Amino acid sequence: MKNWIFVLLLVVCVDFVVAQPQKKRGAKAKTTKTLVAPVKYEAPILNNSLVLCASKDSMPAWYLNEPADFRFPANYPVPKEYQLFATVYPWLKTALQKIPFARNGGKITLPIPVQGGVQCIEYNIGRVLTMDSALQARYPQLMSFAAYQTSNPLNDVRIDCDDVNIKMMVRHNGETFFIQSLPYKSTYLFVAYEKNNAGISKQPFEIKK
Repeated sequence: MKNWIFVLLLVVCVDFVVAQPQKKRGAKAKTTKTLVAPVKYEAPILNNSLVLCASKDSMPAWYLNEPADFRFPANYPVPKEYQLFATVYPWLKTALQKIPFARNGGKITLPIPVQGGVQCIEYNIGRVLTMDSALQARYPQLMSFAAYQTSNPLNDVRIDCDDVNIKMMVRHNGETFFIQSLPYKSTYLFVAYEKNNAGISKQPFEIKK
């Protein structure tokens, strides 16, 4: 009887040893790492509009967008000729906020209405200091940027932002253009026009009845 008990215990021990994972002497246990692919934020298509200008450095793309129900704000000096563009406005504001105080803090691509068409021009952009540090800390929503075209530094852009609007002045091959955000429904559109096409607002006493 004792012999049978001894044999039974021996079989159980052998099965236990075989069931254990085989490890080499001196080998370290391997840990399995889960690789997570980087998430890319894709720009949504606005109102089924076609992408006009792609951008880099986390900047949103630009779209040619001319909604039929768009109206300029009251007393706005409507340009004689202009183009309307759309972008992901909150994303643009967030991307600008991340640009450092440096001459080459990042890149931005802008649609410029030149020669009766639109050119997508890439600029090096950096944030510039326009007030002392105390005021800047008090009004963080006020931001200014300077940008220039790498191939021609004389083609440059000045961008000013507050808590609502974004205004740009572009100098391109001796001509001046303006690009400004305008409210449209729950977002903003950008009106772009050449300086010579800028409208002039008339005062109430100048309007003929």
